[in-house]
Amino acid sequence: MLQAAREEQWKRLVRPRSLSLPASALCHSVARDWARQTCGLTQSMAVCMFSMFLLPQPVPSGASAMFYLAAAVSDFYVPASEMPEHKIQSSEGPLQITMKMVPKMLSPLVKEWAPEAFVISFKLETDPDILIDKSLKALEKYRHQVVIANILESRRTSVIVVTKDSQTKLSLSDEEVAQGVEIEEKIVNHLQAQHTAFIEKQNSNGKGTACARPKSSEAN
Repeated sequence: MLQAAREEQWKRLVRPRSLSLPASALCHSVARDWARQTCGLTQSMAVCMFSMFLLPQPVPSGASAMFYLAAAVSDFYVPASEMPEHKIQSSEGPLQITMKMVPKMLSPLVKEWAPEAFVISFKLETDPDILIDKSLKALEKYRHQVVIANILESRRTSVIVVTKDSQTKLSLSDEEVAQGVEIEEKIVNHLQAQHTAFIEKQNSNGKGTACARPKSSEAN
């Protein structure tokens, strides 16, 4: 209920504005107002989250659209209304902070704004033992196509591309690292091939949500 109310507040803020404004200017302007008037997110957090509301209708390009959601702003925040006005005094004893959950935007993106698009999210963990399980659960929960799973300490050299039916490891060799190659190059090339297969399958089978997925492999 709270998330639905916040979404309605976003929509009310954007309606009166002229869509002749550049998208970035509109996004920053509305996000600034929303951050100030509602739940107290910082402007940078609100800008990132509000950008999805520049798509009030389903994306007309369907399967040819790709959303590459490479980073979350934050999972938690402290509302401005709950921030102390003055410096917190250590003489008051141990500090306890209660943070609110940032609304999850992946679900409305997949279900409402771009139901036919190719959507990629990222999952960053510090515990390798839970990484794949959490990635698969995210795919099941949000019904999108791909999760890029990565561990904090090795995220710049190795990732696992997780789909419902496959897990493909992409990694940089020592030589590639020395040459300045970035893991993002391999990620983008791999996703481009997957997206092409996704479009072809959508075009041949009509509208749907299944993605053509390669068998598990490793790219070094």
